[in-house]
Amino acid sequence: MVYCFSGTGNSQWVADKIQGLVADSNDVYGLFFPVYGWGIPKAVNEYILKHIEEIQKSEYVYAVMTCGDDVGYADNVLRNVLGGRLDAVFSLQMPNTYVCLPGFDVDKDDVAHAKVERALIRVPEIADSISQRDKRTDVVR
Repeated sequence: MVYCFSGTGNSQWVADKIQGLVADSNDVYGLFFPVYGWGIPKAVNEYILKHIEEIQKSEYVYAVMTCGDDVGYADNVLRNVLGGRLDAVFSLQMPNTYVCLPGFDVDKDDVAHAKVERALIRVPEIADSISQRDKRTDVVR
């Protein structure tokens, strides 16, 4: 099962790319979403709480969080919401879209393009880890 929450399309793009490389399996539960203010979006939190029993029954639970620069401790927040049931978590830098606070802005074109180029390299690495059922925390703080 895969759950994807995407505000601007970054997380959906990543989910589509990774799902194209990972074999479907009923015993795997994947969560894809952006980091909001170094935490998890309210909609993701609500979804998890509503589906917690189903998620916890899965053999392998992973998350891929997109971010402009870093995730802070969003992985720890997620792990707590999941009751500790998180086998692997990855972060993937994508073009920054957060503009809600002073000092924050979208990336310049060259920076955005560089992030996408790095993401195209990182996506297969993440997909391979998921396929191998690696247990790891691989995030940028």
